[in-house]
Amino acid sequence: MDFLNLKESVKSCVQIAKGFAREYGNGAYYPAHLLKALMHKDIGLKGFISSLGKDTGYLEEWAEVRIDDLPKGKADGEVGADESIAAVFEEADNVRLKWGLLEINPVCVVTALARPGIGFSIDELKSFPLREQEIHDSVIADKDLNVSFAMNDEDGGNLGGNSMASLLKYCIDRNADIQKQGVAPVVERDSEIRMMMEILGRHSRPNVLITGDSGVGKTALVEGLISGIVEKKAPSFLLGATVYELDTGSLVAGATYKGEVEDRLKGIIKDLRKSERAILFIDDIHVLLDPKQGNSGAVGILKPELSRGDLTIIGTTSVDEYRKIIEPDQAFSRRFEVLELNEPDLDTASRMVNAVVGRYEAFHEINVAGESVPECVSLAQRYVKDRKLPDAAIDLLDRTMSAVKMINETAEGNIQNLFEQIEVVESNKKKQPPQKVSELKLINASMQNLLGPVLMGELTGNQDTDDLDSYVEWLDYLQQSLTVLQKYAENGVDVITAHEIAAVISSKTGIYRENSGRREGASFEYGRYSSPPGGWAGQCPEITGGCHSGVTKRNESCRSAHWFFLFAGTDRNREDGIGKGSCRSSL
Repeated sequence: MDFLNLKESVKSCVQIAKGFAREYGNGAYYPAHLLKALMHKDIGLKGFISSLGKDTGYLEEWAEVRIDDLPKGKADGEVGADESIAAVFEEADNVRLKWGLLEINPVCVVTALARPGIGFSIDELKSFPLREQEIHDSVIADKDLNVSFAMNDEDGGNLGGNSMASLLKYCIDRNADIQKQGVAPVVERDSEIRMMMEILGRHSRPNVLITGDSGVGKTALVEGLISGIVEKKAPSFLLGATVYELDTGSLVAGATYKGEVEDRLKGIIKDLRKSERAILFIDDIHVLLDPKQGNSGAVGILKPELSRGDLTIIGTTSVDEYRKIIEPDQAFSRRFEVLELNEPDLDTASRMVNAVVGRYEAFHEINVAGESVPECVSLAQRYVKDRKLPDAAIDLLDRTMSAVKMINETAEGNIQNLFEQIEVVESNKKKQPPQKVSELKLINASMQNLLGPVLMGELTGNQDTDDLDSYVEWLDYLQQSLTVLQKYAENGVDVITAHEIAAVISSKTGIYRENSGRREGASFEYGRYSSPPGGWAGQCPEITGGCHSGVTKRNESCRSAHWFFLFAGTDRNREDGIGKGSCRSSL
């Protein structure tokens, strides 16, 4: 079979059919594989079949039954075509001539398969829902409408379709998104944006790879670049550029045969060539290149395009993934210039959070006290370990505002419900005090779970419930607690302060609020953390051997939430004494 006048969708159909042949263990692909491939969502034939009132699901099952009856065998190299495939395409070409088309489209192929003796026997076609004449009559009756259902491929053809189909299907136009929805201002990153523009303005290899830990703002940096392009605040070589973000989820979803992801990527690159000044943005580019994800073939497609300079890419990845996946592939990594994005310091992060806090205030309809932002940043840096600033602080603030908004809307009702539950227990004269204590303990657990950390944090000088034994003690405790909380809930919270933020971080980490809310530099001001003037290192020279700096550095490190230390040194360097002195300074 060697037809040059095949639509791109039909060529894709052949590749999908070969993939099905490999999957089912057949040595070649047959008309049944071709029929199943025609039902693939990327071919665009399902709409036409549905317009005829036929069930596409039944057609797919019909093809699978025929595939199960085919002989098994392993192909040597490339999966070839069975002899019957040539007859199918010859008949499809006859259909094309009959309809006056320039190329064979999927409707021509399915019409050929419906003809007895071409792809399937007369007996097999008795249960086939489509009839050759039925398709022919439908196309002739309304040719432009019906045939256009099959034209959803890359080149579009002469009867409809979109010339940028792959780009629109698997990519997102970020310029259009930012024009419509806007973007939060990117502050304190002018140097990084300038360097990114300089790289994109290069004559050769204008590709940027932004590396940084999770939360430092890699995606936000790209959004700042796009915002500059949209607002015409970019240099001339970027004005008019369109940034398309690759939707890796859509690219991989629904891939049914080996190599389909690579074929889709080829279609995207083909469309990017047609678009003037197009930039492809791949967020978490390591996902596309990771062999464990089954997408390693994408590297072979991107390398030649990058080397020729036909493609401009902005990629983002974490430092660990860059070193593990991208950097070992020198042929790929050297086609990018790496732009490292570091975590900002506390003051810079505070300014970044202040720049976006207005958007969150408008969304939650709650104000944020200005002095609480630095405290939020400090707490996030100290206790949120899964991401870096400023994203960690923004997430913490967002979570706190959501918790407070929920208190304002639901706390009064929940407290009233808890009061009613206590009244039910109190009015029940049949149950003995031990039984009532058990029920009050359940109500106490419900109070903790329903009201949340922000509201429960208002119980200053909270009594330890482990000390409560009798029914009267439990009853008094719950009634007094709910009375205090009810007054707080009635007043509501209009402004977020460091108090609410500390309560949320305390709930997330399990660290007591008085410890989580203490300021930097005051880590050892509470109870058992206090030490004599000059520190225990000065008080215990016989233990530390005069290594004051060792104990001091260890104590300064303990400002984080969790710590582990390995003291290393040569013989008689008193590393054991530093450890003992550090322990004594904490007791």
